[in-house]
Amino acid sequence: MSDNATSIISRYLNPDSNSLRKHGAAGEKDGKNNLPPSAITTYSTYEQSIINDVQGGWNKYLEVKNNDIADKQQKLESNRQEVSGTIVAQQDQFETAKTTELESLLEKSGPNSADRASLRQTADTAQETLNGIRTLLSRPVETNYTKIYLWILIGLSFAELGINRVAITLFMGDGTMATVIALAVGVIFLFFAHTTGKILKESTCTERKPNTARSHTACAIIAVIMLVLMYFIAVIRQKVSDVQEGGQQSFEAMIGGAMTQVQDIILTPLGQEGIFMLMLNIAVFAVGVSASYFRHDPHPSYEAADKKFDRARAALERHIKLHETAGTSINQDYNKKIAFQNSLASQKEAEISRVVKELEIAEKEKVNIKEALANSLVQMLLSYYRGNESKRSTPPPAHFSTQNAKTCRELFL
Repeated sequence: MSDNATSIISRYLNPDSNSLRKHGAAGEKDGKNNLPPSAITTYSTYEQSIINDVQGGWNKYLEVKNNDIADKQQKLESNRQEVSGTIVAQQDQFETAKTTELESLLEKSGPNSADRASLRQTADTAQETLNGIRTLLSRPVETNYTKIYLWILIGLSFAELGINRVAITLFMGDGTMATVIALAVGVIFLFFAHTTGKILKESTCTERKPNTARSHTACAIIAVIMLVLMYFIAVIRQKVSDVQEGGQQSFEAMIGGAMTQVQDIILTPLGQEGIFMLMLNIAVFAVGVSASYFRHDPHPSYEAADKKFDRARAALERHIKLHETAGTSINQDYNKKIAFQNSLASQKEAEISRVVKELEIAEKEKVNIKEALANSLVQMLLSYYRGNESKRSTPPPAHFSTQNAKTCRELFL
């Protein structure tokens, strides 16, 4: 736009020799007629035409230049309004929203929140219980096979399934129900093996001063019941073997007679098959008792208290980490938005600085153009005066000798 404005008056700036000769020739022509009159105090018609021509160019230049300046000022004001209004308001909105969300997060899961207090109280209670037991025992938790113990019991249960299924099928038939019952018998054996081993291990905790007589009695009763059940299954297996080998009477009749007289069952001698089944069941039961004995800590509550404290501490730490992660996420999210607004503000500030400089340059250009036009006008008028004075016979008007850049500059608005 500035170049367009300057191009309007380019022909008036630094007039060339042809232009100056034209004005000199016009002066000579008027000079021959002693025009303008010596006594004139105003500009002659030709002088005024030069002045009007240059003033017209100046006015057109000002119109274009001032429009350009007005556009820049409008753009400057728009950018300033956007920075001080829209961008700052958006930043304040993001800051307020971030503060609100962080305060809400603090209230929900912060250090003073109800959830945090509840988890901390649970952890403190669990630690207090654990510390009490730890102080009493002065040792860490003593357990073994914790990761494979359950698999040991499951494996032994399926071993019992294979051992006892043959006897059960003679009652239930060779079907699914026999398999389920045989597995249930194995689970019963191992449940009492687990209980027996745990009771025996807990009876060794001298710090609790356990009632060892009661514990050993309970274990003995369980062992007797299990041995009776194992012996009964072994008797059935032996009778099955006898039927399969002898084939003298039906198994239903043999079992029927045996079931009517418990004494006969108890006193039935065991052959190889029955003894082998009995020994297998006793071995599985013994393995189960041993596994349970080494698996558990002598103190009945020590392992549970240790695990409860670990779970409570883990829950508290997880809650704190989730709170910190959520807070970090909120900060990062809003900080990105605020940083973007800061970037926009920086861009607008840079544009504002650029427009301000352009306005300063435009104002200086107006002053420089005005000065240049005044000098050019002086040159054109002086060319006219010299030509006029060279041909006239009367003295020139007084203003011919007083014309200079200052007086010409005053001709421009």
